[in-house]
Amino acid sequence: MNKIKNARLTEASIGGFPVRIAPPWMREHLAAVSHPLPREEAILSIFRAIEANIELGYGEDGALRPAIAKLIEAAETLLNADLGRLDGGQLWLVLDDYARQIEFSLDAGAFLDELADTGFVNQDDDVAAIVEELRA
Repeated sequence: MNKIKNARLTEASIGGFPVRIAPPWMREHLAAVSHPLPREEAILSIFRAIEANIELGYGEDGALRPAIAKLIEAAETLLNADLGRLDGGQLWLVLDDYARQIEFSLDAGAFLDELADTGFVNQDDDVAAIVEELRA
């Protein structure tokens, strides 16, 4: 269940090389995952919450999928904060994996938000339908 302590954030992340020859940033990251400081634990707990919600399912009709997607987007935004010893790139890869599991794209979400900011997305029914299809 705890992908945070598994494949992407452990030795598998560095191609199976022993941790002792891992780059310093990776050793720091692994130390933060294994023994997080309070700020690091706050971030990791969000990742665990996302993972738990994915594993529990998002309803037969997919009703919880948009809420999980919002959690993923919110966690992505938090990668701009002080991460302590955690590596933002590694965390983003985990978020991307979570997004793919629920058939959501982090890039598509950002793209659609940019479109909305430019005013390109308007009240036109055809455009609104395309946006909703992309968001689904």
